[in-house]
Amino acid sequence: MSNKFLKFLKFSQLTYWTAKRYFAKELQLTNKYPKVLMGFFLSKSQPNIINIKDEGQYKIIGVRSYGKGAYINREVAGQQLTMKKYQLAKANQLIWCKVDTKNGAFGIVNDELANSYASSNMCLVDIDNSKILNQYLQLLFTSQNFQRYLDSFVSGTTNRKYIKLDELLNSIEVPLPPIEKQREIVEKYNAKIKLAEEQEQKAKNLEKEIDLYLNDALGIKEDIKVNFNKQIKNIRFIPFKNLSRWDSFFFNNEFKVIDNCLAQAKYECKKVDQVVEKLINGVDSRQYMEKGVPYLRVSNIKPNKIEISDIKYIENCNKNTKGFVKKNEILITRKGTYGNAVVVTEEDEKHNFVVSSEVFKLTLKDADIINPYYFQYYINSSFCKLQMERVKTRGIMGSLTQEALLNLIIPLPPICVQNDIVLNIEKKQKNITTLLVQFEQNKIDAQQEFEKELFE
Repeated sequence: MSNKFLKFLKFSQLTYWTAKRYFAKELQLTNKYPKVLMGFFLSKSQPNIINIKDEGQYKIIGVRSYGKGAYINREVAGQQLTMKKYQLAKANQLIWCKVDTKNGAFGIVNDELANSYASSNMCLVDIDNSKILNQYLQLLFTSQNFQRYLDSFVSGTTNRKYIKLDELLNSIEVPLPPIEKQREIVEKYNAKIKLAEEQEQKAKNLEKEIDLYLNDALGIKEDIKVNFNKQIKNIRFIPFKNLSRWDSFFFNNEFKVIDNCLAQAKYECKKVDQVVEKLINGVDSRQYMEKGVPYLRVSNIKPNKIEISDIKYIENCNKNTKGFVKKNEILITRKGTYGNAVVVTEEDEKHNFVVSSEVFKLTLKDADIINPYYFQYYINSSFCKLQMERVKTRGIMGSLTQEALLNLIIPLPPICVQNDIVLNIEKKQKNITTLLVQFEQNKIDAQQEFEKELFE
């Protein structure tokens, strides 16, 4: 009588010492196409070893996880490379890290990447394009089904996994349609991705239209260009009464264009502190939990929306905690990706979000003076971002202080004009949202249709 909890192997079959290899399910392939070992279209190649010269410039190739493929990781002078021997990568080669393969990190060396340099930790094998198309092979590595299958061949520790070359060539099977069918499958995938990219581009164009519309509505000229790297030359005298900052960057002549635009705006301009009732930082917490209070970090605050796909949780707080968000409050990121603003909606308030200390929580004055959504759209505009660039702290990432935020200048039209601006922008925002939903769905459909064609 067989035992479903035991699996017996002959010693002659025991080539691996990891149990998961023997209990892993085989790749469930469609019966449409034959299964072949990868060695059918891949072959070992003699490494072309290059001696690195100090005076030369070298493009070093790397590989991204999840089937995203090969790319130029960096371009450096030879004298900066501690390793002095590299492999020359050729077109139509498969590349992966032979000492640490992570999450389907395989790539194809295409014509653009040819003649770049790979470290000795990389494995390169030749692809026979008479049997398999490069993009078809790359798409296999993007497949979740295939990545799970690959994982059963992984050796090594949790922190350092790898697939042996002989295993890849002689043990791993893939579905291999005829070349013309591969081309058809790839073209169908590309058509879906092209449609998705067109939708994404339309959304980006609409975002630019919103910027142009807002500038036009406020009387701000459209072609604003500021060279932040331009050095200040000669001596410049600043009246002491104007010396609110001690760094020379703030007084760079390039920023005069911002002052001129504000001076010529259609409406009275005010400092943000004149329209703000209350401004605080959120709550500092680094102790995340599986359940608890949803905690909004910088990554959750996008322009005009709260993104909760990667929400974290902290321990339950007293309801009086200052970090809880309320309807019509405005959240503005202050560190890292600083300056993203979003209005808290009634639905957001129901989630009982607590906001991070790296996010400002701001309450505006009388709604008869300023529409919170007008404030949100202005803070997210490219013109306001130029002001932020001027006043941010000059760290590597940069950040906003409360003082810097409160000193930003905002044109303030009558409330009826603000309301019209908000309505017009909201129409465009709805179109952007629709396009982005379609963009994401078409990307998903392209991958799912590819997998459905090949896997059961």
